Amino acid sequence: MVRDATAPFSPYFSGPSRSIAVAADESVSWVVVDEDLELHVEACAYLAGLRGAGRVFNTEKTYAGRIALYLSYCRWHGVDWSSPSP
Repeated sequence: MVRDATAPFSPYFSGPSRSIAVAADESVSWVVVDEDLELHVEACAYLAGLRGAGRVFNTEKTYAGRIALYLSYCRWHGVDWSSPSP
């Protein structure tokens, strides 16, 4: 998937990875998914850690969007997200 260079650069754009809110019981959690809507396990574990540490909802929301943006950037540029190099 190629991002339109004229589109605004936002953590919530439609790209290879995106953050979405899911409702479980009466609570809402943020997760990161790929274009096939498969969960990104490591990103979701990190977000769960934020929840477990008692971080506020908006912190989780912001981090989810930025993680999705980072993963999308890595995918577009052929960079391994887990070991980027300069």
